[in-house]
Amino acid sequence: MKNTILLLGENTGLIPQPISKAEKRRMITLEAMTCLLVLLWLYTGLDKLVDYKSYWHSMYLQIFPRSVLKIMVPAVPIVELGAGLLFFRPKWREYAYVSSLLLLVSFTIYVALIYFGYFPKRPCACAGLFEKMSWGSTLLSIPVCLLLRSRH
Repeated sequence: MKNTILLLGENTGLIPQPISKAEKRRMITLEAMTCLLVLLWLYTGLDKLVDYKSYWHSMYLQIFPRSVLKIMVPAVPIVELGAGLLFFRPKWREYAYVSSLLLLVSFTIYVALIYFGYFPKRPCACAGLFEKMSWGSTLLSIPVCLLLRSRH
């Protein structure tokens, strides 16, 4: 009987295995960060769609060529909402994390280029969560989030 229990319990998930405090803490942290990413992408995507006229106007104040903006303006909220919705399917979570990483890295590079004066004029911060923040504090907030994610 003892051998049967061990055999059934190993790697089958039939018998619950004890979880260490560190593992439990890691799982809770990961779920909390996942929830924050879901909220970030759903909020930013919906915010752009709800006030599309303001979003459109603020995007056309940015430094991108108009030909790029014609594709980018409708694509950004769709991609953000897509990234947020991917988290709801366990099989697609890996894609959601990759999408989130790509979005955050792209935004970080863009903000860094603005902050370090790569563009001839500094566009307005204009939108959503970063509206009240300076370009410097926006730039610092993104890598901090990425570092916290990579530690867990």
